[in-house]
Formats: sequence, C-alpha cells, structure tokens
Amino acid sequence: MLWFAPRPYLKWAAAALVVGLSWWIQLMPSPTALHPFARSDLPAGTEVSAALFEFRETPAGLLPPTSTEGSLAVDMVAGEPLLPSLLIERDVSVPHGW
Repeated sequence: MLWFAPRPYLKWAAAALVVGLSWWIQLMPSPTALHPFARSDLPAGTEVSAALFEFRETPAGLLPPTSTEGSLAVDMVAGEPLLPSLLIERDVSVPHGW
C-alpha cells in the first residue's frame, strides 16, 4: 500500500524555490559604471580631455572614479583605463621663488 503514503510535496516545492532563486540571482544584471579608456597611444604630459577617451561600461566599483582633467604623468597605451594615479592636477601650488 505504498500508493497511500504521503507525497513529499513541500520538499519538491522547496527544491523548486531554491532552483528558481539561484537562477534569478545568476541572471540578475550587475550594476555598471562608465569609465574612460584611451582611444590611442598618449604620451606623458598630454592635456587630458574627454575627446581622447572612449567611455566603456565596467562593473561598478572595479576601477576608482576619475575625472578627465589635468595632464598625464606617464605614457598611456590605447585601451588602457584612465586612473587617478596617471594624472597630474593642473593647479599645482608652488611657492613663489621655488
């Protein structure tokens, strides 16, 4: 009389819920942010402007936020991301006579 045994419907429902939740987590879009990448090779000392860079979507928090103001401290290769450590600010305060 195995046919009259109670079926594990709650276990099946819980398993379906776990599988559905895992699919939802995997297919959920991750947050992205726009970040500047060099369009071409740029020598050190180049004045930075937004026209020199293409903005690509990257995962949010992957690269530190940076502005497109200042000048480059080092050479940049095409496709390299712009980072704050590569920039020299324009307004460097130097005392008179130095």
